[in-house]
Amino acid sequence: MNGKLTQRKILAVLMAASVVVPMAVEARGEVALGRRYTDPVNGFSLRPPLNAERVRQTSPALLVSWRMRDPDRNAVLWTLSVLRAVEKRPVGDLRAYSKALAGKLRTEENYKVDSVALPTVAGLPGMSFKGFTAGVGRFYQEQVWVLSHRGKVDPQAKPNSQVEPTEFLVLVINGPADMEKELSAVLAKMVGTLEATDPQRARAEREANLRRGQQFLGSLTGEKLAAAVKGDAQWYLMRFEGKDVGFMRVAAATAHREGASGYEVKNWVVLQLPNSERRLLKRVMFTSLDRNVERWTEQLTVGEGPTRETFSEEGIKQAEMIVCHITQAGRGRTNKKPAPLAIYLPRALGELLARLVDLGKPESYAFATYTSSANSFDMRTFTVVGSDRVEIDGKDTEAIRVTDRVAEDTEPTTLWLDAEGRLLMMESPDGLTMCPATRGEVRRRFVDADQLVNAMGK
Repeated sequence: MNGKLTQRKILAVLMAASVVVPMAVEARGEVALGRRYTDPVNGFSLRPPLNAERVRQTSPALLVSWRMRDPDRNAVLWTLSVLRAVEKRPVGDLRAYSKALAGKLRTEENYKVDSVALPTVAGLPGMSFKGFTAGVGRFYQEQVWVLSHRGKVDPQAKPNSQVEPTEFLVLVINGPADMEKELSAVLAKMVGTLEATDPQRARAEREANLRRGQQFLGSLTGEKLAAAVKGDAQWYLMRFEGKDVGFMRVAAATAHREGASGYEVKNWVVLQLPNSERRLLKRVMFTSLDRNVERWTEQLTVGEGPTRETFSEEGIKQAEMIVCHITQAGRGRTNKKPAPLAIYLPRALGELLARLVDLGKPESYAFATYTSSANSFDMRTFTVVGSDRVEIDGKDTEAIRVTDRVAEDTEPTTLWLDAEGRLLMMESPDGLTMCPATRGEVRRRFVDADQLVNAMGK
């Protein structure tokens, strides 16, 4: 098979993603699914299994993958991936193509396909393969190929001229041979949630949003930034399911770092959701006026007492190079990554977006933001939706509604702002809400608020 992703490449990608540890597990009954995962640029969305761990390693072929760990041993139990396969020639007869593909898998990839079917998936023609792979161990593998674009031949074209390729979305689950029934049920459940979308439209919108984001960054002036950081520190209260669960303090001011003048934003966050450990987070984010210099630090403490865990991160960007050092449980690593300067959004500017964009015009702005856990970039999209009304403390309030999607594969947070870009209310996809408050209001609900902020450091 030719194209961007051959069968050999599929198996190599899957086996390189993680080592699957064989382990006998009893069937757990109904398969529970998590929140919908959306990839508009690649034209699909689906719901992965609940508690599956997403792997932040992708490529042009590997679009996304998840792995499920055994709760007792923390070993990887099975992996589930979505890939793109491209056949350079048009594929007309899927039945004949699937039989040929199954034979090729058997002879070249040591993947013994026991059954082949031609299901309809998300309203599209598909192919299903079930069987076992052999190598170091014997593993069950099931693949579902969904025909996302059928290649065409131009009858007027000259012989050997280029034709439209055939494209497939490929959903693959791979795990221990004795988990065949459970793995098949997991994949079937997830495949049933697959929805196909128009990637061409999404790609065009993304390009337009990125151009708009680049123009916005180029239009920033010292005066705009100075106006955005004016004012005293602001306190916010967080609520979840009608209960107070935390607070945040935010302060912004002019600053001088690494020989450059700019602006610094500090956050202090205390959050304790039901049935979760308390989290204390302090973030300090600086960017120079010209955005050539950036520095940030993050300090996170999870839990209390001798069992608490600490995480820290320190990053710096000078010109195009980002260097980020991450420490967890006493072990550290350093990542380096060149930044796409024209569309790169420093963290400090990201905190000020609501006070910098034009709220009078419904528009979307997209930026590249650095994600330290993957040493890569997400695309953040900030959208001004327009005038709205929102109920705050039982009072109907005029507002401007905006949405903030921190990555293309996440659901957006909704914010309601006043005309100056000040936050009136925020609601996350999980239902966490946040509203401005006075220091006194925060202290009445959290009597140790000052002590917690001071413990994190000024």
